[in-house]
Amino acid sequence: MSDRGLEFFIRSLTILRLACLCCGFNPVDNYLVDCGSTKDTRVGNRVFLADDSTTIPSKNSFAFLNALEVVSVSDALITDDASTYNPLGRFQGLFSQALETHYRVNMGGPTIFPENDTLGRTWVSDQSYLVNPNVATNISENGGDKYLLQDEATPDIAPPAFMLLGPL
Repeated sequence: MSDRGLEFFIRSLTILRLACLCCGFNPVDNYLVDCGSTKDTRVGNRVFLADDSTTIPSKNSFAFLNALEVVSVSDALITDDASTYNPLGRFQGLFSQALETHYRVNMGGPTIFPENDTLGRTWVSDQSYLVNPNVATNISENGGDKYLLQDEATPDIAPPAFMLLGPL
């Protein structure tokens, strides 16, 4: 982890109470965070990044937010820059952007169902995205025992079946 401590990406709600009230689970950290703030908020070694973005519905429609995921991420998982392809180059400044998860894809592995993920997420197989499945290898069939980010990864980032790299 960097000297910035843990970073949390929070989006879309004005006030968020970080507490899980379902299934009898009540975490120790119950923070109130102003998600519309333009200033970062520091609580202990955690930094809640400012995000003043809003959700604006299209005409004759409405916006509905039914879930919000707040996750701790390793600095090695998401970097501040990315390659661009059209135009070819580099983009700097990902940390200042709002990131939204649309799909979790287990590349080279099977679908991972919520009961096999510590946070109850579904990770779809990449099979339906492959243009030519004959040139791909499913690593879960290779008997691999090495893991991506072995010293930093936790089951909350992704389940062990996702982290499997195959024989190295």
